Amino acid sequence: MLAVPYDVDSTNTVACREKMVLCADIGNGHFLHEVLMPLQPGQMLAHYRLVRKIGEGGMGVVWKGIDTSLERDVAIKILPSEFATDPGRRARFQREAKLLASINHPNIAAIYGLHESNGVNFLAMELLSGRDMAHRLQDGPLPLAEALETAGKICDALEAAHDNGIVHRDLKPANIHLGFDEQDRVRVIKVLDFGLAKVPVASGFSSEEGHGNSAAKDRKPSDRDLSFSPTLTLMGTEAGTILGTAAYMSPEQARGKPVDHRTDIWAFGCVLFEMLTGKEAFPGETATDIIAGVINKEPDWSSLPSSLPSMVLRVLKRCLEKDLRRRIHHIADARLEIMDAQDGGDGRESDSLDRHSFGSRWVERGLWTLMLVVILAFALVKTPWLSSTQIPTRAGLPLEFTISHPTGQTGRPVVSPDGRYIIYPQLYPGRTGLRLHSLEDNESRMLPGITEIAREPFWSPDSRTIAYFTLEGKLMTADLEGAPPETRAQALPGWTTGTWGKNGEILLEVTENMEKEGWYLLRPGESEPVKIREFDYDRNITPDKTWPHFLPDGRHILFIEAQGGSGMLRITSLDDDTTLNLVPADSRAQFVPARTGGSGHLVFTRRGNIMAIPFDPITLQVSGKPTLLAEGAFVFNATGHSSFSVSAQGTLVYLPHAAAFHTAWVDRSGKEVSPALGRGYFLNPRISPDGHRVAMRVIDPRTGDSDIWIRDLERDVPFQVTSNQRSEMNPVWSPDGSRLAFAADWSGPPNLYLQPLDGTAAEILLPANRQVQEPQDWSPDGRSLVFFWAQTRSKSLWTIDPDGGANDKLPEPRELFHSQQKQSTARVSPDGRWMAYVQSRSGPPAVFIRPFDRPGPELRVSRSSGIYPRWSADGSELFFKELGSSPFYSVSIHAGEGPDPRLTLGPPQPLFAVGEQMVTGFEVHPDGKRFLLMTTTWEESFPPFQVMVNWPRLLKP
Repeated sequence: MLAVPYDVDSTNTVACREKMVLCADIGNGHFLHEVLMPLQPGQMLAHYRLVRKIGEGGMGVVWKGIDTSLERDVAIKILPSEFATDPGRRARFQREAKLLASINHPNIAAIYGLHESNGVNFLAMELLSGRDMAHRLQDGPLPLAEALETAGKICDALEAAHDNGIVHRDLKPANIHLGFDEQDRVRVIKVLDFGLAKVPVASGFSSEEGHGNSAAKDRKPSDRDLSFSPTLTLMGTEAGTILGTAAYMSPEQARGKPVDHRTDIWAFGCVLFEMLTGKEAFPGETATDIIAGVINKEPDWSSLPSSLPSMVLRVLKRCLEKDLRRRIHHIADARLEIMDAQDGGDGRESDSLDRHSFGSRWVERGLWTLMLVVILAFALVKTPWLSSTQIPTRAGLPLEFTISHPTGQTGRPVVSPDGRYIIYPQLYPGRTGLRLHSLEDNESRMLPGITEIAREPFWSPDSRTIAYFTLEGKLMTADLEGAPPETRAQALPGWTTGTWGKNGEILLEVTENMEKEGWYLLRPGESEPVKIREFDYDRNITPDKTWPHFLPDGRHILFIEAQGGSGMLRITSLDDDTTLNLVPADSRAQFVPARTGGSGHLVFTRRGNIMAIPFDPITLQVSGKPTLLAEGAFVFNATGHSSFSVSAQGTLVYLPHAAAFHTAWVDRSGKEVSPALGRGYFLNPRISPDGHRVAMRVIDPRTGDSDIWIRDLERDVPFQVTSNQRSEMNPVWSPDGSRLAFAADWSGPPNLYLQPLDGTAAEILLPANRQVQEPQDWSPDGRSLVFFWAQTRSKSLWTIDPDGGANDKLPEPRELFHSQQKQSTARVSPDGRWMAYVQSRSGPPAVFIRPFDRPGPELRVSRSSGIYPRWSADGSELFFKELGSSPFYSVSIHAGEGPDPRLTLGPPQPLFAVGEQMVTGFEVHPDGKRFLLMTTTWEESFPPFQVMVNWPRLLKP
């Protein structure tokens, strides 16, 4: 046995500890000897200076180093010399290291670089302080809340790795780092050693462990830390394939079989069991005893704490299921159940299933699999010639089930025309791209080569190719075989959506670039789309978006004219401009042909309900009445957007609307000090100047429409300010609290309105037009209302005097300052002299300050990114939040006196973080002691997809 010191240090405090790693070729009586690297402190490797050795073991030697180019401490992991002599292993390692480095996940130790210098191969990695889970567990089990929080972050790290095709293969407590970020005041959990460069140690394993360190031999079984037990390979496996530490090996690992991500799920179950009990799930005196337990025995379930929620117990048992087919298939499923338990779910298993709740995800998948088997068996008996590539349920009864997408944040799912796959954008920060889910085997994977945000994907008619848009407006295509994405059309900002005709033509819609708006046709073999249809933007019935969809003949186009929550499905042709009305609808629509010829069906939404109505593609006429297929789909009526798609084979998939948001009053440390508004679909909160009321936007989840409400904080009484079937948003209080400015889409895109709170009607402040206007803030003297105005060539901040009109004329707006960058989210300081705002340049949005309504320099407030700028009541502080899981910050403000005062800003000081939650609203109370915080989670905002197969069977002939 080789005892190796191991430490990661970034605090000048060396807490050296011993990590017992068995690296033995016991079968031949040999041991793996230390790979001696002739390195010395102070030596340079590339631009890294070695400081001191802090560990060594099966993955080589670890040094603390200094990156002299960036002046930061790093860990330098010197890889064993075997890598220099084995090109295949080195190439595989390089590919995996590059993939892992691209993840950039907060719960995975970061890789800064992979280098070779003077024949030495090494990794530059994040240097961590703290201790690992194995040493923490020597103090006993973790408290339940801490164990669940830690488990959730481990799941998140594994999920990120699995999404990118990386399997850890050696997850154990010793590879889980525990630390604390003093600056952000949050616990830090990092998963280390993601299957990288493991050294094969033997062709077999021993039945005894007594060859090594005497201290290990003298330990009692109950004192043994199996996190430090053998990392083994088995006879017959490929050289270089590490099968994991014995106590955390899956049964398939122990048998020497091929492994996939489910092996990590088993190991996670072992780690979770140990965190909850302080005991190993499969204890044993020797490696043979341990592996025998892994294969044949069950953990001691009675040792789990009695307070453990039943849903966590269920997760644990499914993670440690020996049968691969019954084990949890995706680590995201475990994470979601653990999060439910953290949120107070009782975890009781449902005795029955209904169309909206399928119980646990594994029960759901088990029923789905069982029904597939039954239907397939029936189909094979009745139809012996059935192709194995067909989905057997297409000829069976209607069936509804859910699919848990592993990202927690996703775009609209789009089912392939043949009904075999679902493609959807993965939007989670740091893990963007397109994910392909197979409905035949219930497996999903990321499409290779797509690492940016992919907008509005759509399929080719043969289901072999996917098209999508980049944020820059490029039209890209990718096939299912893994070829690199190709550019089909160069950037033209404003692409909204596309549809692919049977003749290879692609119809594109542009509505986000007013100089280019219209329909464009991209013909096969061409790279420049040609404009074929103009829109008349002087008519109020002109849609925000039309969402065109090719009919099967490749000539006719189905589209919607939608405006402010009402719309009509229409049909037109590439051959002429004739347009026919079909049926009232709220969203985009798709046509589904009949299986046996004749009429098919149009599928569309009304108030969040997915409907189908018979449609004849020859006569171009609808008939009969719509039939309800599903309820609760996410829609946004004002634009005609909806979250469903449907295949030609009777497969419907949609994203349900999100769960309600959580609200709370928190102090400067982020601690909840009192309840706020409960849960609801709330956005854009604004606290009244006297601190007694909150105005907010309240969304109807069935339609996406919204109204303005006011909540009296002292009496907890709500009051509805606006009420119609369209959307009002962004309420802003007048300084005296008697009026609200807001934006409304009553005549097109949101325009500026003023609502007195004395019961009189709202007034428009600017002439209605197709340019978005959103109020931002009101100056303390009441004479300037700052608003965002998205014009043709700029998206900037303007001001208007709400009372400045004369002789029945509307007041004249004035641009505050001209810039080529987009400006938004402006707040005027309490003294009216300064304005904080968000500006987007070439990088992420950031917070700036400049003089309000007078010339002066612009000062940057946030170091990297910044959103939600908010002033304290006395103007001495500015609060903001960085993007992602970064914390809220405070910056001290000191302004000089005189006509041209200078502004002095302090450095950003962290206040509190909200972890992986999404912030949907943030306001500072005038008392300066509390913040109104509105949050949700990725999972609540993006619930599992709902899938319905064979829905045409629900329709009457």
